[in-house]
Amino acid sequence: MKKVSVIVPVYNTEKYLHRCIESILDQTYKMLELILIDDGSTDSSGIICDEVAQKDTRVKVLHKKNEGAGEARNCGINIAQGEYICFVDSDDYISSRYIEIMLHAAEKYDCGIVQCDFLFGNEENYSFIEEEKEDEEPVVLDNRGAFETRKTKIIICAKLYKAELFNNIRYPKLSIHDDEFITYKLIYNSKNIALLSRALYYYYNSNGSIMRTKKEYYPENFIEAYDERIEYFRDKNEKQLELISYKEKCVRLAQIYGKCIGDKNNKNDKKHLLKLYHEDYKIAKRARMSRKEALFLKAFLICPRLMSVVMRYIGFA
Repeated sequence: MKKVSVIVPVYNTEKYLHRCIESILDQTYKMLELILIDDGSTDSSGIICDEVAQKDTRVKVLHKKNEGAGEARNCGINIAQGEYICFVDSDDYISSRYIEIMLHAAEKYDCGIVQCDFLFGNEENYSFIEEEKEDEEPVVLDNRGAFETRKTKIIICAKLYKAELFNNIRYPKLSIHDDEFITYKLIYNSKNIALLSRALYYYYNSNGSIMRTKKEYYPENFIEAYDERIEYFRDKNEKQLELISYKEKCVRLAQIYGKCIGDKNNKNDKKHLLKLYHEDYKIAKRARMSRKEALFLKAFLICPRLMSVVMRYIGFA
């Protein structure tokens, strides 16, 4: 059996931590190690981690100064012994068959990454209601195909990775947008990616989350990440992937602008975001894209405020 390392960055989530840990230790797949990285918590989170480790030999705990979720994940990667790695945020939780189903797909289809769907909400006791259904066949794509569909998500969680993908790759010392800097490299270096439509990960919408307490949407980190991604593919002479990266940057700029418009307390420079969008759209429009994407990007160029309202009601995924 292949060992799976589950890495959980922990920072001041005492209210939710037991639920997260229990969902991991109660997995139907037992060949796992749980690595809890206490990132300088000031509440009882660190104590909870130590108490759990005393009861289950599969649990490892590392206490460190606060440096952000990205560096916490790196610490976990550095000591992980599994052939596969996955990440769970400490206020989230997973289906009891999360690892079983994801690992089965990885092994059956020789995939470096397996992605499942996730649920987003604030039901503290949500139960995964589809666990008894027959397992689905995933959509399996090569690395280029994974970039050409918007069904491949940039988020770190709700994925299982071959540990070897992290050779020479680490997350930046950030708490926000660290996935934007890294996930594209992992996808590019993966032979195949399996996409499961089944929701196995519950992203808990807690009021204390940093993404919901800040009134600034961090375009500086985000812009830096996409500029690095564009340069990465340019250096590898991957012209189409470079163009796709410009397209994705435009989509994200539009999404961030929409959040700014919808928040009277926003602190971002909306004019700067639109200026960047206009500059990058000139290149992004040359990328291969669906009719929906092309219409959306063109419409946002012409009338960003109206399209921000449209995004709020129908979304753009």
